[in-house]
Parts: sequence; C-alpha cells; structure tokens
Amino acid sequence: MLPDQLFSRFLAGVGGAIYRRLNVPTANRHIATLFGKITLTRRGYRDVDRNSEEATIIPLEMALGLVEGATPALACEAARALAETGATQQAVLARLRREHGVEWGVKKLRALSEQVSSAMTPLRREQQAARVVEWLKQAQAQRGSGKPVLAVGRDGITLCTRPHRFCEVATTATITVYDRRGQRLGAVYLAYVQELG
Repeated sequence: MLPDQLFSRFLAGVGGAIYRRLNVPTANRHIATLFGKITLTRRGYRDVDRNSEEATIIPLEMALGLVEGATPALACEAARALAETGATQQAVLARLRREHGVEWGVKKLRALSEQVSSAMTPLRREQQAARVVEWLKQAQAQRGSGKPVLAVGRDGITLCTRPHRFCEVATTATITVYDRRGQRLGAVYLAYVQELG
C-alpha cells in the first residue's frame, strides 16, 4: 500500500471523513519558535467529498503540536511569562520580541494563553496533589524538633466591572508545606475566576 493510502486510512478517523492529499504543498511563513519565525512547507488534506464543509487539515502541523502557530516550547515560554507575578500583556509581548524575535499582538497572546490553559486544566489538580504529597514526604523525612506543617489559606478580591458596575469576587486558595525548621518547601495555588454575584 502506498504511504498516501495508509495516511488516508489513518485520517479516516479524524472527523469521520476520508481525506485526499492536495497536490501542491503550501508554506506557512508564520511558525513562531524559540529562535524566531520560520517557514514550514506542508501538504494539506481535504475531504474526498468536494461538497463537504470539513476544513482542510494539515497533519504535519497537528503532529508538531502547534498552538496558535507557535511551537510547544514557545507556547510554554509565553504562558509561563504571562503567569509570572506582575507580568502584563505588554511586558510579555516585549519579552517575546526581545528574547525570541516574535512579533505578536495582544489578541494572539490571549488566544495562545486560552489554549494552553484549556490543555493544562484537566491535569492541574492531579499534579498539584502529587507535588504536595512529595513536599510532605520531604518534610517528614527531615530532622528537627518541629513538626511538618500543611497550611491552607484563602483570599479574595472584589472586582467591579464596567460599564455595568457588577461586583464580582476573584478567590484564590493556597496550600503550603513547611518543613520541621519552619522553612517553606513550596505552595500550590488554587484559583477561581470571578463569578457574577
């Protein structure tokens, strides 16, 4: 069987359609990487039914795991920079421009942040719990006269939105582990976005 036939069978599971390879490769000149933008030449695949409304898919871009046209490594850097305490969107965009030669706007940064957040959310709770258990074991294994401490805190801030002046509350919780000497080993943050009322 030819590679294209094998690939078409593999793609049959994508959206329940059967795809055919487009004859002419196209170039995506806007792939953002840790070392600037690159051009990626790739082939698209379209549903064999010409009347189908299925979008053309680009398997190479899917396999590379591109997020809003960025490599996973750059998406991770951008999301981490955005999550840093005190980071503004403009500061993150300036950092991406300075360190990686990537010129983005706020809209692109927000879309990337939303996709990264959506992908990580299902994994977050399990990873945070594992991290807390790891710190507790580390604290228990240390020598000292004190006892390990698991501290749980809660805080919130009231936000008034314009133009309707709704007041909403953004709440965060922290789970912190201290060792036998009272040194903080780490903290996880559990946050909830503001909710109406």
